[in-house]
Amino acid sequence: MPKVICVDANFIVRLLSDPPNTLSYSNLWRQWKSSGDRIIAPTIFCYEVTNVFHRMSLAGQISS
Repeated sequence: MPKVICVDANFIVRLLSDPPNTLSYSNLWRQWKSSGDRIIAPTIFCYEVTNVFHRMSLAGQISS
């Protein structure tokens, strides 16, 4: 039976920007998609992800 899964900014940022750990996040994402699970996010999700990347940029962890 498909589930409803709510992802947070932390999950998506790691999925997109953390290559050494991306495999486990990618595998989980593919598992959810292949199972037909419904993936949702909070209403402020875009703001949260943008804020994480902004803060990482200010800290010199990523480049613009």
